[in-house]
Amino acid sequence: MQYADYTLWQRELLGEATDPESLFARQLAYWRAELVGLPECVALPVDRPRPAVASFRGGHVPVEVDAGLHGELLGLARRSGPSFGELLGRVREKALAAYAHQDVPFEQLVEELNPARSTAHHPLFQTMLALQNTATDDLELPGVRVAPVHVPLGTSRIDLTISLAEHTAQDGSAAGLHGVIEYATDLFDEGTVRALFGRWVRLLRAVVADPGRRIGAVELLSDAERHRTLVERNRTATDVPPGSFPALFRAQVREHPGAVALECGEVRVLYGELDRWACRFAGWLRARGVGAESVVALVLPRSVEGTRSATRGSRCCPTRRRMCSTPPARRAVPRA
Repeated sequence: MQYADYTLWQRELLGEATDPESLFARQLAYWRAELVGLPECVALPVDRPRPAVASFRGGHVPVEVDAGLHGELLGLARRSGPSFGELLGRVREKALAAYAHQDVPFEQLVEELNPARSTAHHPLFQTMLALQNTATDDLELPGVRVAPVHVPLGTSRIDLTISLAEHTAQDGSAAGLHGVIEYATDLFDEGTVRALFGRWVRLLRAVVADPGRRIGAVELLSDAERHRTLVERNRTATDVPPGSFPALFRAQVREHPGAVALECGEVRVLYGELDRWACRFAGWLRARGVGAESVVALVLPRSVEGTRSATRGSRCCPTRRRMCSTPPARRAVPRA
């Protein structure tokens, strides 16, 4: 069949969009209902922020699901149960309904639904899972063994595309899933993509072992990832010389007065400057009767400017100046 003939057949099949009884109108109504509230973009754990304009540069990672897990997944798909089994049932229903309404061309669907357009990502969806599980005719040539070979093109149409092909043994039993992940290099490093696939496989192994388990209870991290997250990245202990905080601060001022002590946005305050602020503020408090064991309440914005303002009594607001003009009453601080 030629493309022109296929187009004419499709137009005859779908009918006119303006006809409410046409197949086009009914399928379009289905997708309008199904895609209500669809997020503009799927939030994935990426390595880099999404650029304003996608480059469509991509990489690819070969992936595999072994024959044992493949067979267990087939068995799980044929059964029904609680938790993951219920989710599997809902996915099956959604997929079958989508297949029954797949005749509307994607371009026309996008035009009719009119989602927010962006040069940064694909409209409506940014991830795709393709499973090739239909029988194929093998090409046989005399004296030649023919097999498909994936040729990386260095491009990626969307953020992530997982393409898997189902293989079976001669007796029809599961022989594993083989495929490739195509990913946008604007967003992902190869190591991240491999880790994401590894977590997906761990999820599959967990649910075939216990289909009744809650999905949120499945451990997705490998032992190495868990150790890196909980131990290595929290290994922040450092030797600190003994002494009180004021003594350690004075030592830092003496040894490194030009080092950065406070940082907020683009503003940086050195230890020497911060020490002058503290001394000025201490003198301002002493002049108002504040001494050891006195209780002083500070209400300051969380910023360098707030700290600077607190050390300049002459720049207090009139209300606060009146409040501070009378020395505060001393009182005992309850001790544990």
